[in-house]
Amino acid sequence: MKMSSLHGKTSNPYYLYAPDYRDTSSGVCVMHYLCHALNISGQEAYVIGCKVTNPNLRTPVLTDAVIQLHKTTGAAPIAVYPEVLSGNPLNCPVVVRYMLNRDGFISGLQLAAQASDLFFYYAHDFGEGKRQKDMLTLPMIDSRLFAPRPEPVVRRGNYLYLHRFDANQVDYSLLPPDIQVLSLSNPRTLPQLAELFQTAEALYSYEISATCTMAMLCGCPVVYLSGGHVKTLPFTEHIGDAGSAMFEEPGGLERARQSVGLARQRILHMEDEFWPQLAHFIERTQRSAADHADANRHPGVRDWLLNRMLTPVQQALADERRMALRNQTRLSIVVNDHEGDAQALAFTLESLQLWAANSPLGLRTYVVSQQPPQANLPHNVHWLNATPGAAILNQITQQDDGDWLLLLAAGDEILPSGSLMVDLELPGANACRMLYCDEYYRATQGSSPIFRPDMNLDYLLSLPVIMARHWLLRRELVLAAGGFDPQCQGALELGMILRLIEADGLDGIGHLDEPLVICNSPDMASNPDELAVIERHLSVRGYTHAQVREEPARHYQIDYGHQQQPSVSIVIPVHDQLELVQRCVESVLAKTSYTFFELLLVDHASSDPALLEWLEQLVVAGEGMIKVLRDERPLNLSALYNQAAAQAVGDFLVLLDNDTVIFQEDWLQRLLNHAQRPEVGVVGAKQLDINGSIAHAGWVLGLGGTAASPAAGLPNSEAGYLQCLRVDRDVSAISGACLMIRRELYLGLGGLDEEAFALRHADIDLCLRVSAEGLLNVWAAHALVANEQGKGWGTVMRAAAQQQRARQDEQNLYSKWLDALTRDPAYNKNLSLRGRGHELPALHGLTWRPLNWRPLPVVLVHPDREHAERCTAPFQQLLEHAQVDGYTSNAMLTPVELNRLQPDVIIFQHIADPLRIQAMAQHYQLSQAFKVLEVVGLPVGERAWGLLHEAIACVDRVVVASAELAAALDGLHGDIRVRESRLGTNWQALPPAVTANATPRIGCQLSVETLPIIDPLLRARADQADWVLWGEVPAHLAALATEVYCRDLGSTPEVLSGLGLNIALHPASMAGNTGDCLAPMRYAACGYAVISNDRQARFAEWPMMLVDDTPAQWLQALDSCLASADSVRMQGQALRSKAEASGFIDADYRETCLAAWTPA
Repeated sequence: MKMSSLHGKTSNPYYLYAPDYRDTSSGVCVMHYLCHALNISGQEAYVIGCKVTNPNLRTPVLTDAVIQLHKTTGAAPIAVYPEVLSGNPLNCPVVVRYMLNRDGFISGLQLAAQASDLFFYYAHDFGEGKRQKDMLTLPMIDSRLFAPRPEPVVRRGNYLYLHRFDANQVDYSLLPPDIQVLSLSNPRTLPQLAELFQTAEALYSYEISATCTMAMLCGCPVVYLSGGHVKTLPFTEHIGDAGSAMFEEPGGLERARQSVGLARQRILHMEDEFWPQLAHFIERTQRSAADHADANRHPGVRDWLLNRMLTPVQQALADERRMALRNQTRLSIVVNDHEGDAQALAFTLESLQLWAANSPLGLRTYVVSQQPPQANLPHNVHWLNATPGAAILNQITQQDDGDWLLLLAAGDEILPSGSLMVDLELPGANACRMLYCDEYYRATQGSSPIFRPDMNLDYLLSLPVIMARHWLLRRELVLAAGGFDPQCQGALELGMILRLIEADGLDGIGHLDEPLVICNSPDMASNPDELAVIERHLSVRGYTHAQVREEPARHYQIDYGHQQQPSVSIVIPVHDQLELVQRCVESVLAKTSYTFFELLLVDHASSDPALLEWLEQLVVAGEGMIKVLRDERPLNLSALYNQAAAQAVGDFLVLLDNDTVIFQEDWLQRLLNHAQRPEVGVVGAKQLDINGSIAHAGWVLGLGGTAASPAAGLPNSEAGYLQCLRVDRDVSAISGACLMIRRELYLGLGGLDEEAFALRHADIDLCLRVSAEGLLNVWAAHALVANEQGKGWGTVMRAAAQQQRARQDEQNLYSKWLDALTRDPAYNKNLSLRGRGHELPALHGLTWRPLNWRPLPVVLVHPDREHAERCTAPFQQLLEHAQVDGYTSNAMLTPVELNRLQPDVIIFQHIADPLRIQAMAQHYQLSQAFKVLEVVGLPVGERAWGLLHEAIACVDRVVVASAELAAALDGLHGDIRVRESRLGTNWQALPPAVTANATPRIGCQLSVETLPIIDPLLRARADQADWVLWGEVPAHLAALATEVYCRDLGSTPEVLSGLGLNIALHPASMAGNTGDCLAPMRYAACGYAVISNDRQARFAEWPMMLVDDTPAQWLQALDSCLASADSVRMQGQALRSKAEASGFIDADYRETCLAAWTPA
């Protein structure tokens, strides 16, 4: 067993859902025993969901205090759910589905599993299909209790096991006349069951159960009956056909009786297989937790800004690009000194001069101040002694000859990353009339980023204090609009923006989502000029009866004052669930004050007589206001809505889920307030859950994969990021749970897409088609409805056919709208697409792409954590020598993240991980990038070979570490190339090995695979050297060593060279997997003599002592080294010279990597 380091990083904890312990339930016992096994293996595991535990097991109960501790330490808990539990009630970032039976066998419903969930199976029979599965067959049956009696017995009595099979369906005429029923309705203790099976003649069963295994362990054969879930003999992968038979098999019972002893032997062998399975379970789950942490660790503002710094290569390329863009456009900046703060003004001018030093924009600065001019002003700075305001701005606009105008206040500072992006984008922005960037606010608690959406009319009008600062305006258009309005001195910038919108609409308004300005937080006191500008704008647009309500200060709610009262058709699809439907319909009828509506209920194949009768009564009571339509076809929610829309008579449609509850009487008026605007296509309400928390606030495209609603679960009182939960704003898509659209528009677009989006994402597809028509989708923050989430169609959606269809709908959304999902104009690319939303991203390389003109090929590397250096070291060298651009990510990307990066090349370092390979086969196939699979060793076992075959099928080229590997994989791919591994330059020029001790020092990294080689060697020569061991060091060998380190020492040059070894042992895996092919080269770089059985052709010329796998050869080589310290020293020096000659990454090797990784 692997020893834990006292000071090492702890693993991520496990939360296992387990009901109260009872030994009569094998499924419950398995969960408790798994928690125990994890804990005695050095992991941290807890049970949750129970109060009763087994005192003989290490199964601590999870508490709120422990959960809080894990949150504080940044742990990523791993939830382990049995197959009876759907969803992720513990809300853990990593979810394991432990399949103790077939999916849906007990509940009749499929799991509500996510694509990222990990599946482990207790038995092969519990998974669908023939693909090899991750197994975890926990031997929770006590084979000492359940064992044949030592003395011969005469077996009498036949038993029928009945638990979940319907007793009324049993055909007793087929069974022996003395049959007795074993049932949990009259449970027996485990000793009683053991005593019974030790003398029973046979056990009959319609179902797979641990009880059948108990019987076979006791020497009692099992006969499986058809009619239940058993179609063929179960557990054949484990025990073959020994000990059991199908009822229909001629002579089956006698064959099972004769082979039941063999079944016991094979079941006992399964106990030996469990511990390697558990080790694989731990390795895979911990890797998933680490990947999650990499991708979801949200950095602080300081870290985010530090990641914005250019590398030397990026700086050189950016300077070259800036030079090429010189004199294409000119920017004039007006700095308004309102407060007379000389120091604040100096900070602003200093940041502008830093920008001007490299900018191609011909920057010109005007300082408007009543202070005396500063001395020694640069030639491009003009000091105007005047009061800041519209008059001087208009004077500057008329006299200046620049193309663009930017207004700043004294104290504002320019950020280098933002100025770089403006330099690169502004010269080519010929179609832009206005352009704005993001910014940073200073505050007493520290700076905070203000990541704004693209042009968002409703956000601009609702919250101009956030949206209308620091815009770049075309000077000639400012002049054409008559200049800045002196009547609204407190809202000059907003007034000009709105007048330019009035003149030419929303086209030509650009947004660079990179912070340009760091400034003080705005004054949130009421601004009468701001209100007046908005009212004037609404009047110009024809809303003469509009009223603007300010609540809270500088947050504006607009009532557009429509005079019409259009009719509305509310469409609700239903299926059984009388109480739920009643709550929805009755709330609509009782709580809706707007009277001009009809109600259309579309019944999908309901079978509940009470519901059907109630619907009939409803139609009668509705007196023409309520219609009920029927649909008996296979479930297609889009078709249900379309059927109702075709018969609706309202001017507007409202699509409403059947689990919606209305509580705000003017909800329809609030939706119509926006829906009647000619520029609006779709309107959605703010949806709350039954606890009053936010359930939906508009879709963010790409969040969590396809789309998600930010801030879900927050209290309704929360303002949200940039006040987004308090104000009306435009979004890319609205939830179909409450969606209003003009009926004519809906029908003109063909309604919801029934073919591509039968169950999911039809609302997103509809809204994107509406946007393509140039119309807005508005989320109305003050129109409130409640939603009993998941109660309406959640149960129906868990049927296997519906889940398969929902997955197809998701794939259809990616195929049709991937570009739209990638760039949600109502979000910001600097915000994470993982987590709740509106957070800084962990994967900063996806958002910071300063070389946006792509002067170099963009390479994405997905390394293997265990052997990352093979790919990451040459990739880093290629980056530093300006041969590629790109990004390294341990975590796999979503299709949206991948499309954001748009790599030219993707390199996968092979890991036998089904989820990783599934992502390669599905999501990564949406990318046109050239795909390369890096393979460093041969797989071990049938399943690992199968996964390698699947991975190879996903790529355009396979690159291997040796000629031997290429030969072994010959025929699996048409393009296999060899790229031998080399060390990074950080391994060069290490200090020479110096050992002061006369006793030789021997070092070795241990693992389970290499232990058979090292164990006898160390035992034989423990007293002749100081042994330094690291890795997976068992206790009995640790006692013989001088130094033991339970962590990796071989990957850090300074650490490995600091061990001061004389001899390094490098045992390659006896299974044929070469493992870490860089290890001998690392030892060589340190000047250590090496003994190894790694007979790759490349090492034939290296002065190492190469041996076979036999202990005798290893011992002979070690004795030879121990006998001559001089020869050891000379071998170490020779190896070091060889490493310096051909072991490090150099210019030629970089070209080799480029040739291996890029298309021919």
